[in-house]
Amino acid sequence: MISETIFSQKSDSIINHFLNLFFNIQLSDTMEPKFNSLYVFGDSLSDNGNTFIGQNYVRDNLNPNFDAPSPLYFPGRASNGFIWTDYFAQELGFDLTPVLEFAEVTPVSENSNGEYEINSSFGGNTATQSTNFAFGGAKLVNDYSDPGNLFTPSISTQIDWFLKDLEFKQIQASKDALYVILGGANDYLSGDFSEPMEPVTVVQYAIKSLYDVGARFFLVPNVPDLGNTPLSRSFSDEEIAFLTDVSSRHNDLLETTLRKLKQDLSDIKIKYADFRALGLDVANDPTTFGLTNVTDSYLIGDAPNFSTAGENADDYLFFDEIHLTTVGHLFIADALWKQAMILK
Repeated sequence: MISETIFSQKSDSIINHFLNLFFNIQLSDTMEPKFNSLYVFGDSLSDNGNTFIGQNYVRDNLNPNFDAPSPLYFPGRASNGFIWTDYFAQELGFDLTPVLEFAEVTPVSENSNGEYEINSSFGGNTATQSTNFAFGGAKLVNDYSDPGNLFTPSISTQIDWFLKDLEFKQIQASKDALYVILGGANDYLSGDFSEPMEPVTVVQYAIKSLYDVGARFFLVPNVPDLGNTPLSRSFSDEEIAFLTDVSSRHNDLLETTLRKLKQDLSDIKIKYADFRALGLDVANDPTTFGLTNVTDSYLIGDAPNFSTAGENADDYLFFDEIHLTTVGHLFIADALWKQAMILK
């Protein structure tokens, strides 16, 4: 059962209501765990502290004028509370450590171009314990690097970091671990890609690379309808139609690619989680999910000088223009939990 301690900072009864409603499959004290560790590769939807650690280090040690996140965000999360990786890892019984906590020297350094680079020497620590590699703003394909800003590793780079740690330890990836690869939205929202072939190819690369070093169990969610967010509602009709269309094409290609991987790779287990369908269910019947607003952002205005739309963020699906409230993250955690329970 999910430990109550992780929710001690959330007194709102709606959280407990959703925990009871959605996490209706409980691990008994005597049940053998299905997995021995958890690895997450992704973007801000999954980041439980890496961007926060990096930004704080820059501000405290390299640039005191570096932007601080709005205090309305829960520490280390792009939400008003815990996110799906917190709920999911706790339910599985794991401490999911942000990868930057394993940095051997300092998590960030400034290069000659004024870019704040991630120091990706983790001493092999990620090879043997549950780790979250996700960073806010991460894309599947391209790293983000710009003078004055924190380097953001792509999901491709995150995979490479893990492979490097395995090589450092001279061991295989655990065949009993669960590997979650969740990304793609930023590749399209950034304008980097208008076709899904290259982003989906990175997912294929990630799975095959991990499989080749011993991984066997994978959860791979698709992308939601990117044309149906508070951010996209400020776009033109043409831009909204493009985002909805590219989301569908990404998901179709991803599902086909995963099906072929299951055919080609012996003993692999992959579950495809349909976040797009989940988003449509919530949008079409918000009251069933305990929500009153599934279209607007709870935060109003521009960072970091936000105002709020009401007293209770947990009445909303979206906390800001693109990120979910902690209640929205419970829906994601539940969807992945149900897939994980039938994966092994």
